Amino acid sequence: MLPLITRSQNSFGRTLQSVDDIVDFAVASGSPTVALTDVHSLSAMPSFLEKCKAKGVHGIAGLTVNIVGGDNIKGELVLLAKGDAGLQALTDLHHIIGDVGNDSQYNPERGLSWAALNNGDYDHLLKDVIGLDGFPGSLAESLVMRDGGLYNTTNVAEALEDPSSLLSRVRNRFLPDDYLGVKTPDTPSPLASMLSSLPDADGDIRQSPSCAVESLMGFARNPAQLNQSKAIYRYYSRTYLKGALKLGDDDAVNRAATTKWANEMMGNHHLEANGTLYQAPAPSYLGVDDIVKRCPSPTAILRRGQEIELLDDDAVDFEKQVQDVWDNFKQFLNEDEVQDYESRKDEELDIIRATGFQNYFLNVFSAHDVSGNSDNPLMLRGSAVISIIMKMAGLTEIDAVKEKLPFQRFLSKDREEEPDVDMDIAYPSEMLSSLDKSNAKGRVGTSISYSGIKKLSDRFELAKDCLADFYTTLTEKQLKEAERYVTMFNKRTPQRLQTDLDAWKSEIFPRLPDDIKKSSVARALIGIAGNLGAAKFSVSRSASSVVVSKNGFKHLPRIETPDTDTDSIAFDKRELGAVGLLKYDFLANRYFTRNVNALKAAGIPHNLNVSYDDPAINFAFSRGAIVGLTQMNGFVGPQLQEKLKPKSFNEVCAMSAMIRDGGDPSFEAIINQYIEGKKNPDKVVLPEVAKGILGSTYGSLLYEEQLLRLMTDVAGLSWNDADRLRSGIKKKKYERIDETHRPFVEGAMAKSGLTEAEAEAIYALVESKRGRFLFSQAHSMAYADLCLKEVWAKCHHPAEFYAECLMDSRFKTSKALSVEIIPNPDKNSNITLANNIGTMLNDWSKLHGRKSLTTPELAKNFIVAAGKIIIRDNGKRHRETRRSPAVLNTAFDAIIDAGGMDFLLPEVGQRDLMKRFAKDVFDRVENKIRIAPAATQSRAKGSKNASSGSTSKAAGPGNGDLSSMAINENGQEPALNRRNKRYLRTEDFKNIPFPSMLDFLHKEGLVTLTEAKDNGSGRAVYSFYYTDATGARQHEKVKGMTTDPTKMGEYSSPPFLAMFQGGKLNQTSVSSKDLFYAIVSAKNQQGWPQPVRKEGSTKFFELAYDKSGKDAPTNKQNQAFFKVAHNYLLNAKTPLHDSASIGMVSKRQILEPSAPVINDEHLYKSMRKKSMEQIDYLFSGTRGISKAEIERQMKDGSLSASKSWADDWRESKRGKDNPAYRKASTDPLSNHRLVSDTVPLFEMRPNPGIGIAEGGHQRFYFKRENGRAGKMDLNKTTKSKRGAVCGAITAGADTLWLTEATIDTFSFNELQARVEALKTRRPDLGHVLAAEPNSLSVRSAGMAQVFIEQLLSIDVTKAKTEGAPVDFCEVKRDPMPSPLNDGSKESLREWFNARTVHWYSDSSAEDHEAKSKLVALMRAAGLEDGDMKRLVKTHIRSDKDSDSFAIQQIFKDHIKSDKDSFLSMHNIDNWLNSCGLDVVKGPEGKYVAGEKNHSVTRGRSYLSMSEPEKQQLSAKLRSKFMSLTGAKSLGVALDADMKNGKPGAGRIDAQVVVDVCNLIGLPIGRHMPEPSTTKALGIKTPSGENAELKDHNDYLMVIVEMEKAGNQQGADELLVRYASALQRPSISTPTVKQEPDKKIAPAV
Repeated sequence: MLPLITRSQNSFGRTLQSVDDIVDFAVASGSPTVALTDVHSLSAMPSFLEKCKAKGVHGIAGLTVNIVGGDNIKGELVLLAKGDAGLQALTDLHHIIGDVGNDSQYNPERGLSWAALNNGDYDHLLKDVIGLDGFPGSLAESLVMRDGGLYNTTNVAEALEDPSSLLSRVRNRFLPDDYLGVKTPDTPSPLASMLSSLPDADGDIRQSPSCAVESLMGFARNPAQLNQSKAIYRYYSRTYLKGALKLGDDDAVNRAATTKWANEMMGNHHLEANGTLYQAPAPSYLGVDDIVKRCPSPTAILRRGQEIELLDDDAVDFEKQVQDVWDNFKQFLNEDEVQDYESRKDEELDIIRATGFQNYFLNVFSAHDVSGNSDNPLMLRGSAVISIIMKMAGLTEIDAVKEKLPFQRFLSKDREEEPDVDMDIAYPSEMLSSLDKSNAKGRVGTSISYSGIKKLSDRFELAKDCLADFYTTLTEKQLKEAERYVTMFNKRTPQRLQTDLDAWKSEIFPRLPDDIKKSSVARALIGIAGNLGAAKFSVSRSASSVVVSKNGFKHLPRIETPDTDTDSIAFDKRELGAVGLLKYDFLANRYFTRNVNALKAAGIPHNLNVSYDDPAINFAFSRGAIVGLTQMNGFVGPQLQEKLKPKSFNEVCAMSAMIRDGGDPSFEAIINQYIEGKKNPDKVVLPEVAKGILGSTYGSLLYEEQLLRLMTDVAGLSWNDADRLRSGIKKKKYERIDETHRPFVEGAMAKSGLTEAEAEAIYALVESKRGRFLFSQAHSMAYADLCLKEVWAKCHHPAEFYAECLMDSRFKTSKALSVEIIPNPDKNSNITLANNIGTMLNDWSKLHGRKSLTTPELAKNFIVAAGKIIIRDNGKRHRETRRSPAVLNTAFDAIIDAGGMDFLLPEVGQRDLMKRFAKDVFDRVENKIRIAPAATQSRAKGSKNASSGSTSKAAGPGNGDLSSMAINENGQEPALNRRNKRYLRTEDFKNIPFPSMLDFLHKEGLVTLTEAKDNGSGRAVYSFYYTDATGARQHEKVKGMTTDPTKMGEYSSPPFLAMFQGGKLNQTSVSSKDLFYAIVSAKNQQGWPQPVRKEGSTKFFELAYDKSGKDAPTNKQNQAFFKVAHNYLLNAKTPLHDSASIGMVSKRQILEPSAPVINDEHLYKSMRKKSMEQIDYLFSGTRGISKAEIERQMKDGSLSASKSWADDWRESKRGKDNPAYRKASTDPLSNHRLVSDTVPLFEMRPNPGIGIAEGGHQRFYFKRENGRAGKMDLNKTTKSKRGAVCGAITAGADTLWLTEATIDTFSFNELQARVEALKTRRPDLGHVLAAEPNSLSVRSAGMAQVFIEQLLSIDVTKAKTEGAPVDFCEVKRDPMPSPLNDGSKESLREWFNARTVHWYSDSSAEDHEAKSKLVALMRAAGLEDGDMKRLVKTHIRSDKDSDSFAIQQIFKDHIKSDKDSFLSMHNIDNWLNSCGLDVVKGPEGKYVAGEKNHSVTRGRSYLSMSEPEKQQLSAKLRSKFMSLTGAKSLGVALDADMKNGKPGAGRIDAQVVVDVCNLIGLPIGRHMPEPSTTKALGIKTPSGENAELKDHNDYLMVIVEMEKAGNQQGADELLVRYASALQRPSISTPTVKQEPDKKIAPAV
C-alpha cells in the first residue's frame, strides 16, 4: 500500500514521527511515492519535499482537515495537492483554518466549516486538490451516520445514488473522479468498496474509472513509536478528555477511559501495519502511476540556494556601498594600517561573493538605516562584529583587524551553518512597525518557535505512564520497577539538568546503581523520555526572528497574529532554508535599551565612542558598583567580578566569556588559572606560536576564535575542519575532540615545529572543553563594549543611568547586590520598590563615597529623570516601564525618610524638602499623562460668541480642552494624518475616539464645541453646532466617551461611537467617521463633488448606493467625494489623533463593593417586622397589589424584607467630630434572576438570604412626588448585568409573559387573577380571556430582546428598513477573562493600597473558593503575598454567631471610613462584575483573573441558511426555550407606548421579540393595551383626576380606586376593556414562518 496518509511531529501532540521517518520508510519499503498530510499544518512540507527529492521518491503535498460545525457532523478529510496550484490551495485553506500550533492542546473545534463546505464556499480551492475519505475517523463515516444509517456498503451505496444526501453533497464539491474512497490495511471501507472498480454481485462494474485507493495510515513509523505517540496524544488532549469523557476523581477509571480513547483514535495506524515492503495496489484500485500523474510534486516552494531577497529594492549595489564606506573609513587610518585593513576587506568580499551573501549584508545595512531614521538604536553582537565591513558601515565598534578575529568564524566558504547576525534593538516591536512604513513594507514577516515537554521529570513520568498503559506485555513487577526508577531519576536530577537529557545521561546515569543501569525497564524509560522530547505542542510567534520576502507571505502557511499586522510564517528557524528564507535576529536587550535611553536623557549620543582604556572601568569595578551593568545582575557575575576586579576592556571581555561556566564548581580551576596569570603574567609559559593567540587570556582557552586560530595557524588544519570542531563542542558532539586530537598534534609539530609534549599541552586545553562552554570572542567583545558604555554613563550621568534601571519594571537586582534599607517581612510591594531605589542609591554611593557629594541637585535629577520616563513611555504598552507616579512618589518618600538619599543631601533636615520636591514632580507627571483633567465645567469660559466671532477654547471634561488628549512627545506615535498615509481605511476611523474627531473639527473651524461635561459611567455629553450649506446653524448634543482616563474603562461602547441626545436624531448612534463625512459635506467645500445621500434615511449620515454596479453615476460621485474628503483630512493643518497617538493607558475605575443584603429570616425580628410593614404599605397601600400576590412573590424569593447598606459615605449631621457612616436601610428589595442559557429560570433561587442576587436588586421606597412606591437600583448590584429578570414563575405553564417594571409584573399577575374572579362572579362575562399569572419583569424597554438573546445564545439584528425582516445568529461566548491591561493593574494596586479589605469568613469550602478568587485577582494585579497579608484582614465567624450577626458586627466595629471595604463570598462576584472584572477557574483548575471578556464567536445568520438548516435550528431553539422557561410559548406584555406618532421603545422591543419568535416557530402572544386616559375612555374616577392608563399598574390602581369608592360596575368595565387587549399564543404543532409578523396593532 502507498503511504498517502501520514503525520509528522508538526501535527502537534498527535505523533512522535518525524519527516525523516516517513521518507526513510518510503525508501526502505520501495514505495514509489509518499505523501505528508499533517493535521492543519504545512510547516514540515518544504523539508519533506526537499528530502523526497534528495532520496529519489515522489513527494506529494497534503493536508488533513477537520470538518466541524454541523450537528453531529465531525470528521477528517485528507486533501492531496495537484502540484504547485494544489499546494497553494492547501495554503489558502490553512489560512482559513488556522495553524494547529495556535492550540496548546487538542482542539476539536478547529477546522473547516461544514456549512461553508456544503455551500460550496471552498470549491475554487478544492478544484486543485484530491479528496481522500472513508478511512477510520473520516468525514464520510460521520455523514452516513448523520443521515440515519450505519457506515456500511448498503447505506453508502444509497447515499451515493441520492444527490441530496450529505455524502453526495461533499463528493460533488470536488471535480469528477477527484473524490477517492480509501481502503486501509486493517479496517474495511464501505466507501472505498463502492468507489472502486470491483464488480458487484451481478458482475457489473460499480465505478469506472476507479475512485478508490489503498493507503496506509501512518501515524507512526512502527508499533513502538505508535505506543509512545498514543501517550503523547492522550497527554496533549487531557483537558478535552476531562470534559468529553466526564472524568471524575478515580485515577484508575480515568486512565482506563483515556487509554481506550487513545487506542480508538490511533488504532493500529503505523507505517509497518501492512509489512515493511511496498505492495502494488489491487487492480480495482487506483495505481501508483495514476496517483503520481494527478499529484505532481510541488517545486515552486523549494527555494534553497536562490538569491536572498532584499528589504529595499532601492538599496545601492553591495560592492559600491562597500567601496563608499571604505573610501571614507581609510581616511582615518595611518598609512601603515591601510594595507592590512584593505586586505581584510578584500578577503571578506571574496568570501561574501563566493557564498552569495551580498544581499544579506545589504539587508543588515537597510535595517541599520531604518533604525537610525526611526530613532530606535541598533547594536550588533555575535560573530557578525568580526566583519570589518560591518565596522566600516558603522554597525559595530569592534575592530577585527586589531583584535585578529578571523572572519571565517562568521562566514566561510565551507561552514556547516549559515551566518547569524544578532541585532540588539532598543525596541524590536517598534522596529517591525518602522520597517512596515519603509520601502520594506509588506516584505517583513516573523518566524515561529516550537514548544513541547521540556522538563525531564515530566518526560520520565509520561514515559512511565506510556509503559503502563500502552505496552501491554509488561509484568506487574516491571511496572513497579518503572514507578521506583522514575522516583529515583527525579530525585537525582538537579535543576540545571532538567531540560538536558544528554547531560543527564553523561552525569547522572553512570552514578545509578548497577542493577538499574542494566535494567531493560530503566533503559526503556530513558529511551522513551528522549523520544518524548521531540513532541511539539504549540508554537509561539518569534518576534525577534525576522524574515524577508519580496512578494509577501500569502504563498506560505502562516500562524494567527491578532496583536500585530506583521505576518508570522509557520516555519521555525530550521525550516526556513528550504523555502529560501534567512532569519535576521532583532533582539531585545534591556541593558542596551536602558543605556541608550540614559545617554539620550543626558544629551549624549547613544553610540558614544569610549576608549578601551577609560578609567571608568577600574573606577566602577574596583568599588563593586556594578548594579545595572550587563551580565552583572545574576548570581555568577557579582562573584566573578569580585575575584577578577577587571581593569581593562580585555578583562571585561574575558569575564563575559567565563560567566557562562562560572557557576560550575569544576570550572573553578580555569578561573583561578586566569587570575593567577593576571597576577603573574611572567609565569605564563606558552610556545611562541601560541602567544599571540592565548597570551591575552594568560594561557586560558576561553574563546571560539582562539580555538579556530590554534587549529589553523598552529596546526595548519583547514577552516572547515576547525569550524567542524568548534561546532561539535558547541553541540556537545565530543567525539570530534577525539577525531581532531592526532591531526592537531601532528600538524602542530609539522607546521609550527612544536614538540609532541608542547602540542599535547595545548590540545589539553581543548580536551578540557568537554561539557564546558566556549564563547565567541566577538560576542564577548560586543558585550564588553556595551559594558564600557554603561560604566561611563553610570560614572558621568548617574541620575539618568539609575533612573532607567529603577523604571524598568522587569529589572530586579540579584540578592547578592540588593540592600534592604527598610525592613519588609511581609513583602509589601511599596516597600520592595522603595528598597529597589535604596539599592540604586547604595550602588551610587559606592562611586563617590558617602557624604562626598552634598548636592541635592543630583538627587533631584534622579527624581526628575524617573518622572520623564513615565511621560516618555506613556501609552506605549510594550515598553515595560513603571507607570504610576503615585506609587513612585510613595516609594521615594519611604526611602528618603529611611536615609537612603542622605549621601546626596548636605543635612538630614533637607529630607522634607526633597519629599516636597518629589511630590511636585510626580503630581506634574500625573497631570501630564492624563488626557484631560478630571474636573468638569458646565460651560466653556471663552466659548465662541456668535455676534463677535471671537475664538475660544472648547469646553471639555476638565477645562474643556479636548486637545489635551494628544500627548505627543518623546517618541509617541505621530497623529493619524501625519503618518504618510495615502488613504484611510474603516479600521483607521475606528481607532479615532469620538471626542478626538470632535476636537479636530472644532480646530478646523468646521464645528464649534460649546459645552462638555461628564455624565458618569465613563461618558460625557458634548454640545456643538455647525453651519450647513444653506447658512443655517444646526445645534447637536451627543453622549460619548469621556476624556478622563480614570473613567474610560467604564465606557461600554466602542470609543469611536456616540449617541445623539434629544432632537430628531435622539438615541441615534453616530461614529467618528460619519461625523466627519456629514460635517465636511454640510460645509459644502468649494469645488467639491457633493455626496449623494440616501433618501429617507434616519441616520446622521448615510449615502445612497446604486446596486447596478460600482461604476454607476451615484457610486462614482460618492467615491469622488470620499477621495477629496480623505485628502482634506490627511492634509489638514490640525493633527487628527487616534488611540495610538493619544497614547494613554486607560485606567479602570474600581468601585466600592456593595455590601451583601440580609433578607427575611436572617433579619432581626424587629427589622423584619419593620420591613414587612413597608412591603404592605408600598405595594398594597400605594400600588393596589393584593397580599396574596405579595406572598406569592416573597415565597418565590423575588421580593423580600431586607436590610442593606448604601455604597457611599455620608458626613454625620451631628458635626465633624462624629464619624462618617454608610446609611443602612430596611426598605424592601426585589431580587432578580440572571438569564442563563444553561440553567432553567424556574430552578433559580433569586433570594440569596445573605448576599447579592445574581441579577441584582431594586430597592422600593415611598416617592413623595406622586405618593406611590418608587424604585431604584440598589447600589451597583445591577451594574452591567444584561438579562436580569424578576418575578415568580411556574414550570409547566403554557406561556411566559414579559413585562417591563417589577411592579408591572406584580400588577399583571394581579389583574389576571381579578379577571378570573370576575368571570366566576359574572357568568355573563365567561367569554373574557385571562392570561396565566406567570410573568417576569425585564426591568425596562429594550430588555425583552436582551432576554431572548441571553436565553437562546443568539444575537438579533434589527430590521434596518420598514418591512424588512429581523435576523439573528447563534453566538458562543468565551468564558475566560481577558488579561488585565496595565491601566487596570495599576488601578487595582492603587485601590488595594488605599484601604483595608475586611474579609468575612465562615471557613466553608465556598468561602475558600471565594478567597481564592481574591488572591488570584491581587496576584494578577502585581501584588505579592506580603501585600495580601497587609491589605486584607480576615474576620472568622465564631461558631456561636450567625452569618447575619457576624456581618453586622463587622460593619459596626470595623467599617469606619471609605478606607474600609467589606468583601466575602457573599458579594465578591458582584463587586468583580461591577468593576468589569472576572475571575474564572481555568481548564487546569486554577483561577484566572482578568477583565470581563465580551468577545463572542458568531455563527451564520438565520436568513442565509437553507430551509432544512432553518428547521433544524428552529427546533433546537424552541426546545431550548421550553426547557429553560418551563413554558410552551412566550407572551409580550410591555408598554405599548407611542412617541410623536411613532412606536416607542416598548412597542419596538416587543416587535423584535415577536419577529424572532415567528422566525423560529415559537408561539407568541401579546397583552399590550393601547395607552389612553380615563377621560378619553369616558371613565370618571373617584378623585376626579384624569388618570393615565399606560401600563398594567395604571389599570390596576384605577380599578382598585373605583372598587373602594363602591363603583364595582365601572371597575368591571375597565377590567374587561383591559382584558380585551389579550392575544393568547396559539399553542399547536409549530410551523416555521420566514417572513416577519405583521406589526403589533392597537388593541380593540
